[in-house]
Amino acid sequence: MAGRAMRVVGWIAAALALMSSCARAEPAAGDRDVAVVIDAGHGGYDHGTSGTRTGVPEDKLNLQVAKKLEQALENAGFTVVMTRESDDIQYDPHSGVSRKTQDMRQRAAVIESAQPGVVISIHMNKFPDGRYGGPQVFYHQGSEQGKLLAEAVQNQFNAHIEGSDREALSSGGYYILKVSSAPSILVECGFLSNERDERRLQTETFQQQLADLMLAGLLDWLEGNQPVASN
Repeated sequence: MAGRAMRVVGWIAAALALMSSCARAEPAAGDRDVAVVIDAGHGGYDHGTSGTRTGVPEDKLNLQVAKKLEQALENAGFTVVMTRESDDIQYDPHSGVSRKTQDMRQRAAVIESAQPGVVISIHMNKFPDGRYGGPQVFYHQGSEQGKLLAEAVQNQFNAHIEGSDREALSSGGYYILKVSSAPSILVECGFLSNERDERRLQTETFQQQLADLMLAGLLDWLEGNQPVASN
């Protein structure tokens, strides 16, 4: 009970801190009492890419991995906000803008409202050459903490997933990475054009492994931000 009470106090303190500012650039060192926004890419009318052999739609896999990550983060003590919980995305046919633009604006509104400490967007990759596989993590160009977070997650993938040997890459073109000043990463969980990736990305075991490794990378990043104790 004492531990639970301390946790509640921590949540209240974090909430008060969030209300005192319009945005939070990054979590305090070692702080788990922050909102982590998980963005399951695509959805609704937009299925994203699809598996070369099975035709499995990307948006379905994105949401499955996102929900496993949500559970893993909550179990570890983080507050989680999802940009979508299902494929039921509402569009206004009279808005004068495309459904894609409406969708991205809705996601941006969720992120801005959450005032997150971290943003993680989940996607699946595809390439004409089926030899290429493995997860790839991107961060917003110029974000030093985004880079460190992306590297921490990529390092976990490389250490524990067969066929993963990539480097975290910067990108200035991903809209979702530019919405918040908080460290933001986009995780391409694998290539749906690669036979091994396409097969394992559809299994709960591999999806759970991805979620667990993303959590481990996040914790590594937080640990790296811990202040050094003075003698």
